[in-house]
Amino acid sequence: MSGKKLITKRGLKKLEDELKMRTDKMRDEIADRLDEAKAIGDLSENSAYHAALEEYQFNEARINELKDLISKIEVAPDESRDTDIDIGDTVKVKDLSTGRIITYDIVGLGEGDPLKGQVSSDSAVGGAIIGKKVGDKVKVSLPRGEQELEIIKIGQSV
Repeated sequence: MSGKKLITKRGLKKLEDELKMRTDKMRDEIADRLDEAKAIGDLSENSAYHAALEEYQFNEARINELKDLISKIEVAPDESRDTDIDIGDTVKVKDLSTGRIITYDIVGLGEGDPLKGQVSSDSAVGGAIIGKKVGDKVKVSLPRGEQELEIIKIGQSV
């Protein structure tokens, strides 16, 4: 994969949308604020100018960060070609200490949203179950302690 980071189509679209918003809309808005602040006069003590300049610098840094990140991304295939857990799969696991069944959507780097049941491939749970098969058991180190999970079902979702 040559240093590329896997991400879902939805995750890539979200990054591309943010880049477009920052390069199109935010740049113009910040430029307008800079022009308005310059019109006030003395820039050395002009807090509106300094705030807009700081916002401009932050926005440009984020644009560069997004461009770099997007250039290093590979979109995960829509369908898993094997029985191993991959990005884009929905996985049902059983917590072996409680018997509770938990469903996770496995998403790419930085896409995780635990409140929505999405775990990224670089999270503790995601990293532990990527590449596993139904019937495999994994131990996951979490802040609240170690959790042992058994993979009970793998499907498609994202």
